[in-house]
Amino acid sequence: MKKSISGQVYNRIEKMGDRDYRHIGFEDPNGVFPLMLESLVPKVGDTKKVKITMEILDDKKDEK
Repeated sequence: MKKSISGQVYNRIEKMGDRDYRHIGFEDPNGVFPLMLESLVPKVGDTKKVKITMEILDDKKDEK
């Protein structure tokens, strides 16, 4: 099964109380990514071996 989802990876610092936590993740505009993962592993406790391939479409930095 092959699926393609476009979105953005991010790397940011989030403050929680007096501590900073690094948070790295993936966001897609329609929230499809978590639903896709849940469909691949529908039962709690199941595991699957997967291969994830990413293609970087741009590397624009946030403008401030």
